[in-house]
Amino acid sequence: MAIVLSGCSIDISQQVTNVGPSQTNQAESPNQSSKYIPVVWKNLNIKGKLIYITSGFGSQQGALVTLIAIQVLDLSNGNVKTIFEAPPGAWIDFLTVAPDGKQLVMEYVPGGNDPSVATKQTLLYILPLDGSQSPKLLLHPPTSGDLYYQPTWSPDGKYIYYSHINIQASYTVPGQKFPDYELSRIAYPQGQPEKMLDQAFWPRLSTDGAHLSYVSVDPLDGSNRLFTANTDGTDIHQVILSDSIWIVYSNYY
Repeated sequence: MAIVLSGCSIDISQQVTNVGPSQTNQAESPNQSSKYIPVVWKNLNIKGKLIYITSGFGSQQGALVTLIAIQVLDLSNGNVKTIFEAPPGAWIDFLTVAPDGKQLVMEYVPGGNDPSVATKQTLLYILPLDGSQSPKLLLHPPTSGDLYYQPTWSPDGKYIYYSHINIQASYTVPGQKFPDYELSRIAYPQGQPEKMLDQAFWPRLSTDGAHLSYVSVDPLDGSNRLFTANTDGTDIHQVILSDSIWIVYSNYY
């Protein structure tokens, strides 16, 4: 079991606090580091791993830069391993772990002198959870205006769903205040991008892989609504909520 912490909460009744000084494992490779924290949640019998993003600030040539990394906490023994340290100025905003627990996909804005993308745009990268390789671009954007967000795996690991916008092609309607979101998916590992729904973002799939939930946003006024559908985008139904509620994101259980 792997739990991903990426700008969200998890249902654990005891928090990890006052962890004390870390102990670095000198046997790690130059690209990884490990430390141990006390397992203060031991009586909860929690097992598996927690994958999360850390961020801070540093100095590079006299300038303040963002330092961000991905770490894995083994909940059984308190071992914390850093599997990826992004170059200064890079940004990771969201990640999702594959059902087999071997890799993850993340929203990533490369920093430093990464030559893989001409402009620093938000794209989807894949990274092995053992930290053995650097992130690899999952989708090559057709233009510098294409941005990809909010990836999520299907429970069988055969598809990656994600949100897509093109900031160069958006705002085509007079008075439009928000971009035209699209919900797409790609078969993994050898598929091609497949557009599924217009004005839709933040996909989530049910644990049985039969249904999809997503948020639909009106590009004119930003109002949004929650919908469910089959995982191929058919049989769409709106989830009726109070008029006073604005959906920030959806999560399907």
